[in-house]
Amino acid sequence: MEIKAGNNCFYIGENPNNPVALITFKLEENDKLLIDYTFVDPSLRGQGIAEKLLNEVIDYAKINNKIIMPLCSYAKYMMKNNKNN
Repeated sequence: MEIKAGNNCFYIGENPNNPVALITFKLEENDKLLIDYTFVDPSLRGQGIAEKLLNEVIDYAKINNKIIMPLCSYAKYMMKNNKNN
């Protein structure tokens, strides 16, 4: 499955308005990137899709020198419990 970049999001599907998986973020002042939403269709759950989307955001933040502020529960949990981020 191909992960595509959208407007302040990464997604899987034909378009970001009707994705089968999606992670969204907001860019704030002071170089902050706020991850505010993660969704994976039930048919894709258990395949590590949400983690792959999160890794895309992490890579984007690193490339663009942004500080990640995880707001959604999934991103908060993963950022807190994964030492690789």
